[in-house]
Amino acid sequence: MRERLTLLSGLALLSGTAFLFAERHERAMLPLGLLRRGRLPMSAAVALRMTYGALLLPSLQLQHRPGTSALLDGVELLPLPVLVMVTSPLAGSLVTRFGPRPAMTAGMGGPVVVIGRCCGCWAWF
Repeated sequence: MRERLTLLSGLALLSGTAFLFAERHERAMLPLGLLRRGRLPMSAAVALRMTYGALLLPSLQLQHRPGTSALLDGVELLPLPVLVMVTSPLAGSLVTRFGPRPAMTAGMGGPVVVIGRCCGCWAWF
């Protein structure tokens, strides 16, 4: 277990270092100066954690149910990307109008409710 954790930590460090070197040129996909502006770094960190919780935890819960297949578990998670595709165009206007906190709260609660309703996995609440 310790060897696996060491390997994953090293891989994460290597990936982060490679990202920093790759994004330091003029035409970078994500200018690093953008991450130093105002509330954006904190909003990005919160969004990353929300995505982690909305994707990883339900998939782990579905994998440990007896009698279901991986295909069925994947189909049960399909409402999440559909919801993201539908609500993404609205996110910018919501943040501009109400600020980042209400938009992130709604963005975190929406997928949780949809996944819970669609696949019946309320046990992880």
